[in-house]
This record gives sequence, structure tokens and C-alpha cells, in this order.
Amino acid sequence: MMNLDLTEEQQLLEQSVREWAARAVAPRIRELDRAHQFDPGILPQMAELGLLGICVPPELGGAGMDYLALGLASEELEYVDTSLRVILSVHVGLNCLTLLSWGTDDQKQRYLVPQAQGKKIATYGLTEPSAGSDARGSRSATSRTISSSSRGAISRRRSSATRPGSAPSSSNAPSRDFRAAR
Repeated sequence: MMNLDLTEEQQLLEQSVREWAARAVAPRIRELDRAHQFDPGILPQMAELGLLGICVPPELGGAGMDYLALGLASEELEYVDTSLRVILSVHVGLNCLTLLSWGTDDQKQRYLVPQAQGKKIATYGLTEPSAGSDARGSRSATSRTISSSSRGAISRRRSSATRPGSAPSSSNAPSRDFRAAR
């Protein structure tokens, strides 16, 4: 029979994230939400806890935990602040793990290591002309062209974000070292 109990390390992670979030995030979340603000001082704390590289191997700057640990940390953050869970999911799940799986050695050194250490924060932006940030609301159209014979051509119009640079990232936007901001 398979043992589905959490390991001691996983239980310690769960408890550590829960206690940190209760102490560092919960007391200010209502005030920050009402002001539509995010405290960037939270990110270096997440890095110190090892959350920003939670399932990245230690030799690449991460904590070297498993994917279940990412799920547990995400769950604990979600209890207190959905935006922190989203930041963790995008930073680790969409970016770090993509670089880990398919990045070149150069990309891993230039992008993954500083992301796993929390020196750079990975971001994801989505905006569409008719849908804003509603991914399900984006629309594509196909049309036949004379040169495309029996195949249709997909036509899309793209938009760009109006606040580039407001979030530090490892994309094409300039990066900011959050540890230096403390």
C-alpha cells in the first residue's frame, strides 16, 4: 500500500510557511488589498525561506525540494493571500521549472540561478484587445487566403502591457535586485 503521509521535511515546510505568512503577511493584507498595493519587501522574505526556488536543485540555487513541496507552499500562501500564491506559481511553476526542463546551460546560469535565489522575479503578462487579462475571452479568427490553398491563416491582434517595468522580471524588461532593496 502506498504511504500518502507527508514527510517530516514537508510537514516542517508547511508549518514554516503557515507561521511566516501569519506573521509577515496576514497583519497587513487587508490594508494592502484596500490600497491596491503589493509590498515588494515580501519577496526577499520568500527567497530567504527558499520558496522562490523551492523545487529547483541546490546546484542551481534552489532548495531542492519536490513538487509536492511547491503544492504545499502554494496552499499555505493561498490561505492568506492569493496574490502570493500566484506569484509563486508563476515564478516557480511557469518559469523556473520551464528553464529547468528545457533551458540551455547558459539560460539556466543567466536566468534560473538568480530566479531560484530570489534575485530576479519571473513574471507573466497577459492582455488581449477584446479581453484584457481574461485568457478565455481572447479571440482568434481564421480566414482563407488565395495563396494558402486549403489551409486557413490565423490572424491575431496583440496588445502590450501598459505598465512595463512596474514589476521586476527575468523577461526582456530590466531586472531589479530585491535583496539590495532591503
